Amino acid sequence: MFYFDITINKASADTIKISVCSEFTTPKGNQINKNGFVKDSFLNTLGCDSLVTYDIKLNETKSARSVVSCSYYITPAGKLVSSSGIYIDTLVNSNGCDSLLTIDVEIVRLNTSVSQLGGTLVSEDQLATYQWLDCNDNWEKIPSETKQIFKPANNGIYALELSNKSRLDTSSCLIVSNLDVAQMDGRLPVLKYKNPQKA
Repeated sequence: MFYFDITINKASADTIKISVCSEFTTPKGNQINKNGFVKDSFLNTLGCDSLVTYDIKLNETKSARSVVSCSYYITPAGKLVSSSGIYIDTLVNSNGCDSLLTIDVEIVRLNTSVSQLGGTLVSEDQLATYQWLDCNDNWEKIPSETKQIFKPANNGIYALELSNKSRLDTSSCLIVSNLDVAQMDGRLPVLKYKNPQKA
């Protein structure tokens, strides 16, 4: 009669917390690039199954922002941006991992140049919103004068306020002094003639 001393080794199971920046590679070579629980198995030193659950936390962060500027923009990483586009900054977060910041930059340049054609003022900016101002009246807005072309009713000093998105700028004041009486206020001059029947 034979007697056998049999030892049954149970499979082991464990949960391991993993904190990495962007990717974790399991002992089997599986690459994990998302947060969550991942199960894996392999043989332990006793030749039995070892069941492992990895509790994975990725510390790399991603964020996005939109920026509107009138001439240029300096990103948080110190890059100088002078044209519209999508830019990516790579920073370091509090966990020592990459913090990827996607920046949608829109450069809105306002052209404050104004052409003067006789008594008519014309903005050289084609895309802005317009508001003509009376420089003689503490830069007060002139009612209803919100077009690219401005024909003053009277001689005076005028400027143009431009806006586009969140940007606002104002032109220099321009002198209009060549309007004759017939052009001012839209009225014709009153002409006086002698009565030929009176001596």
